[in-house]
Amino acid sequence: MRRKAAAFFVVAIAAGGALGYGFANHRDWAYDTLRGPDARTALVERPCGFTTESGRAIACYDFSVPESRDKPGSRLITLPIIVFKAPEPPRHDDPVLLISGGPGAIAYTERRYASVWKDKFKDLAWLKGRDLIVYDQRGVGGARPALECPEIDVLRDDPLNIERSRNAMIACRQRLEREGVDLLAYDTNANVDDIVALQAKLGVKTWNLWGQSYGTRVALTLMRRKPAGVRSVILDGAYPPEIAGKLYLASAFNATMGKIFDACAEDDACKEDYPNLRKRFEDVLVRLKSRPAEVKSDPTPYLSQRIFKVDDVIFLSIVDSLLYTADGIAKLPWLIDRVAEGKDESLEEPLADWDLVAFGPYITAGISYLVDCNDTLDIDDSDERQAAQRQPHLAAWLGYSTAFKPCPYWTKRTQPALDRAPVASEIPTIVIAGGFDLATPPEWGALTARSLGRAQLLPVPAASHDASDHECARFALALFMERPGAEVGGLCRSSPRHPSFKRKSDDE
Repeated sequence: MRRKAAAFFVVAIAAGGALGYGFANHRDWAYDTLRGPDARTALVERPCGFTTESGRAIACYDFSVPESRDKPGSRLITLPIIVFKAPEPPRHDDPVLLISGGPGAIAYTERRYASVWKDKFKDLAWLKGRDLIVYDQRGVGGARPALECPEIDVLRDDPLNIERSRNAMIACRQRLEREGVDLLAYDTNANVDDIVALQAKLGVKTWNLWGQSYGTRVALTLMRRKPAGVRSVILDGAYPPEIAGKLYLASAFNATMGKIFDACAEDDACKEDYPNLRKRFEDVLVRLKSRPAEVKSDPTPYLSQRIFKVDDVIFLSIVDSLLYTADGIAKLPWLIDRVAEGKDESLEEPLADWDLVAFGPYITAGISYLVDCNDTLDIDDSDERQAAQRQPHLAAWLGYSTAFKPCPYWTKRTQPALDRAPVASEIPTIVIAGGFDLATPPEWGALTARSLGRAQLLPVPAASHDASDHECARFALALFMERPGAEVGGLCRSSPRHPSFKRKSDDE
C-alpha cells in the first residue's frame, strides 16, 4: 500500500508539474499574442561583480528578450548590459550605444575582461559628457545562451582542414538544436529589435549609435526600420547590406597587399630596407610550402602553448590578421624580410596574436556563421574564384576560403532575412574608412555614404580596420558629436598616406 501510495504521489506531482509547465507556456503564448512580442522583455539591474578602472562609474543589467519574436511564447534569452556613466558636467542626456562587430565579436562585458577598459575613456575624449552603453548581442560572449562551438575550437591542432571543419560545424549546429536553440532567430533584424527594446526599457528618448564593422550593418538596418530617437550615427568600418562580405576575401586581400607593396616602394626608407618586397613575399610562401617552420604560440589565460607548423597557408593567415591594424601593417615588411632570411622566430608574436583571435574567446563562433548565413545566404562567388586562380602563390589559402561553404550547415532559410537594398536615411552620419582596411574596404564606406542624405565620408588614409583610433578621426568625432552637421570629412587629408613602416635596424 505504501509503495502504491508513493507511486501515486510521484505520478500526481509529475502530472501537476506538466500541467503547470503547460499552463506557463500557454500563459506566455497568450500574453505575447495579446500584448506583442516584447511584452515579457525585462531589464534588471545586477551587481557588476568587478570594477573596470575606466575612470567612470558603471551600472550592470541583465536584459531578457524573446529568442523568437515571431513565435508567441518563445523562451527568453539574456543579454548583459554595462552603462559607463559620464562623470563630467555638463552631462548630455543622449548616450552612445556601442554595437560590436563580427558577427559574434564580444563587447567585453564579462569580469575576465575588466582590464580592457582601464583608462579607455582617456583615449575617447569625444565621449565627454555622454554615457556609453555596451552590450553583448544575442548569443555572444556573456549572453545566455552563448552559441559557442567547442567542436570548432579543438581544430586548433589542424586549423585549415576542410573536412574536419565541416564535421565540426555540423556537430556544433546539431548540439545547439538539441539544446533548444532556434537557429533562425539569430540575424541582423533580431539584433535591431533587441536595440529598440533596450532603448524603451532604459527610457532613453534620444541616443547616438556607434557601429563597428558588422555593427555598422546593424546600425544601418535600424536606420532603415526604426529610426525614431536616433540623434546621430557613427559607422566605423562600413559593412552595408548590399555587400556579401565573405565573398570578397581574394580581391580585398590582393588590393590591400598591393597598397602595402606600392607604399613601401614609394617610401625611401622602406624601399632601401626592403627592396623587391613583393618578390620576397612570394619567395617566403614557396619556401614555407615546401619546408614549414616550427613556431611556438606562447600560452595565454585562454589558450595553452602550442607548436605550429607554419606553412604557406598559416603564414598567410598570420599576414591577414596583421592587416587589420595600422601597427600590424607597419611591421609587415620587416616581418617578411626576417622570414625571408630564415629568422622564423620573428613569427612567434604575430602567430600568438593570430592564434588567440582564431581560437580564443573573442569571437563566438556559432553567431559568426549563423548571422551572416541567415542574413545573406550563399550567392555567386565565381568572380572571387577567378581572382583566386589568378594568384597561384595564394592558391592554397584562398582555395580553402572559396571551397568551404558554411551556410548549408547552419541555416534552412531559402530567402535572406536581410533587406539588401541600399539604406536611405536623413540621420546625420559619419562614415569612417581606413585606406588599408581589408575587412571593410574604403570602397564600402563610399558606397554606404552614397545613399545617406546627411552622411559624411571620413577617409583615414594610413589606417586599416582601426581607423577610428587615428588622432584625426578622434578629433573629427569630437566635432561631429558636438554638432552632427559640422563639416568633418576632410580632416584627415593632411595625415600620413601610409603607416610608418618599421625599419630593418629597429629592435625586435
